[in-house]
Amino acid sequence: MNSLVYVDDRQVTDLTVKRRKVKDLADFAGISPLIAEALADGKEFIYVKIDLPTKPMELNQ
Repeated sequence: MNSLVYVDDRQVTDLTVKRRKVKDLADFAGISPLIAEALADGKEFIYVKIDLPTKPMELNQ
């Protein structure tokens, strides 16, 4: 995502990745219009959500 979403990938502190096959999804209620449009197009797509980072914690907790 370097230069597409962030100036530099080193800005990423947390990352969650999910891959779904559309045929395996049962419920489309409440999806955003942007995702609905991408699904209707019938091609593969990437959806990137940028959010505030979670609070850091020590691993030994």
